[in-house]
Amino acid sequence: MTMNKLSFCATLLAIVFFLPSFAQTDDRKKNELFPFVVSYDAPDNVTNISRKLDAPAGKYGFVRVQDGKFFTDKGRIQFWGTNTCFGASFLNAAAADRMADRLARFGINCVRLHHMDMYDLWGGSNASTKMTFDRQQLDRLDYYIAALKKRGIYVNINLHVSRELDERDGFPPLKDRPLHDKGIDNYYRPLIEANKKYAKDLLEHVNPYTGKAYKEEPAVAMIEINNENSIITEWGGRGSLYVIQDPFLSDLNQLWVDWQKTKYGNGHQLVPVIWKKDVTKYPKEAVDDFCDFLLDTEAKYWDEMFRFLKDDIKVRQPVSGTQLQYGSTHAQAAMDYCDIHEYWNHPVFPGRAWDQNNWYLRNIALVNYLDKEIFPSLANSRVAGKPFTVSEYNHPYPNQYAGEGLPLLAAFGAMQGWDGIFPFDYYSSSRNIEPRMAGNFFSTAGNTVQMAHMIACHVLFCEGYNANADKMRIIAHLSFEKEREIFKQVKGPSHFEFRGLNLDPRLALLYPTGVDVTGKIESATAPFSIPDSQKKFTGEIQDLWWLFDMTEPGKGRAVLCKNESALFTGFFKEGNTYEFHDYRLQFGKTNLDWATLSLSKVSEENGKKRFLLVVTGEMLNTDMEIEQLGDDKITIGNRWGKEPVRCEGVPATLTFKNGTVGNTFRCWALDESGNRRQVVAIRKDSFGTAITMNPEYKTIWYELEVIN
Repeated sequence: MTMNKLSFCATLLAIVFFLPSFAQTDDRKKNELFPFVVSYDAPDNVTNISRKLDAPAGKYGFVRVQDGKFFTDKGRIQFWGTNTCFGASFLNAAAADRMADRLARFGINCVRLHHMDMYDLWGGSNASTKMTFDRQQLDRLDYYIAALKKRGIYVNINLHVSRELDERDGFPPLKDRPLHDKGIDNYYRPLIEANKKYAKDLLEHVNPYTGKAYKEEPAVAMIEINNENSIITEWGGRGSLYVIQDPFLSDLNQLWVDWQKTKYGNGHQLVPVIWKKDVTKYPKEAVDDFCDFLLDTEAKYWDEMFRFLKDDIKVRQPVSGTQLQYGSTHAQAAMDYCDIHEYWNHPVFPGRAWDQNNWYLRNIALVNYLDKEIFPSLANSRVAGKPFTVSEYNHPYPNQYAGEGLPLLAAFGAMQGWDGIFPFDYYSSSRNIEPRMAGNFFSTAGNTVQMAHMIACHVLFCEGYNANADKMRIIAHLSFEKEREIFKQVKGPSHFEFRGLNLDPRLALLYPTGVDVTGKIESATAPFSIPDSQKKFTGEIQDLWWLFDMTEPGKGRAVLCKNESALFTGFFKEGNTYEFHDYRLQFGKTNLDWATLSLSKVSEENGKKRFLLVVTGEMLNTDMEIEQLGDDKITIGNRWGKEPVRCEGVPATLTFKNGTVGNTFRCWALDESGNRRQVVAIRKDSFGTAITMNPEYKTIWYELEVIN
């Protein structure tokens, strides 16, 4: 890393060391929110980095696994992606093109096609069958995938997610079955065969817009067999398997009987299926046997499906089974790559599931809990020697700190050397695909504070790969026997990582981490204990520097810098001016005493560097009021307000010492399309060049041009 790059990053890094926190009084006047909807066009300006995508997707051959990473013929590839769900993957041609343009604009280079098997692909919720594709809907899917490919965007094909087969196709009624047949389709032969047929029909289908079957399509980056689905979870996690009746129960019981006979012979006294809620009624040996039976059943299922895709259909893409922490890590480690999901304070529904009138979430910032939540668990679940993706992640709205989530994960994922991150989701309907407000918990399409940082996410996560720096440093050994021991203790699919191996999860805040299931991979750095009192974690790998600071309770901060791009998110004190090294920085008053600031170098040509500077704070839909429930819990019920979304302008001044980044600075406040709207005054003094971001500009992003 050059000294100029280090100095440039220091601007953001110093915030953590020099910005004390304080609590503002509740009766002070809040900053006014102004309408700001990130546009749905794809203008040629600093907010469009589509040129960074290699179009068409697949031009350098199939994605493959090499040295535990994803590669193409061009070299290492990392995916900053998104999810489109349900009807959002079945758009008319004009809408598909427009959506693909916007996704490419923000550097999204892979789309996970999720929940397309629930009803859309079959023609709708009242389709006469869920075994034969609806031709019109399949054509829309084909066009959408071709539109993405054209712009350099890969796809991640999910096979079974939420299709439920019933009497229409010769299956029992949808009664006394886990949601989406999770768990039972790991062993019930008719469901396994039906899912094989679906996979074969889809992957051997030739897309008329590309001329290739999906199994032969290099723009298909990866394939996932069965989303969030494991008999382990349905037995010991969710505990929903016990509702099953015949034929599902009788088939499970027969498999259990056969397993016992194989282990003990015909003379063994057979025990019926053991439910988790009843384990205290049985001898420990019998319960342990049933745990082994579940693990064996799951492993057999994943191996069968993996071999079917690879050997029978002959797909050429990397294949995963389901998500880590839903079942056996060893079973998933037998796939080509491993995947995981996580959410920060997912909505809770105290009554009926997904009741839009009765829910709450905790309105707290992850930056205060980085040593306890989310990041250590994700990092420590990673399997050494396998590509690692996070195919679902979000800070669900109306969490007012949602702006921190995606850039934090992108920067942390870069530090860990992960291979793909897919925020959940971009959009989940074929109606009103260009919303002007945040209309649900998860969709980022109309969420300004999330979309505006997307370019920073791509730059932080996907650029600047260094093979020598991107190595796991601390590895925990998870043997086959140890995994089974843990499962028998906790009776669920958890702790198959550092917690269950008596290692400090916080090591992931210092080094890239993961588990080894082979017993052959050694740590470059020996695991060690971290003092309980430690609340500040910092490290550096090649051109990446990070610091997580939670020394002041409730006032956490994080800074991550990579090359000449950087992220700051957290709490600060208003009005203080700080001088350090080559920079000065000052924040003004914000509504939350908190902000997220990302700085992305989007281009460098002929001595001219262009940066996108994004600063976000509070965001609310028009006329939306948050109800405080106590203990950080909030809700809005079904009162989401109306368009447009309204944002806070965050006041901040960044001063660059003369000669550290360049000699000539120009800056513009940008409109909702990212076009230059107003010149931002540049002030020079004996120290250097100051750029002041001011609420009067009524914007959340700025363009900075620096000439050496």
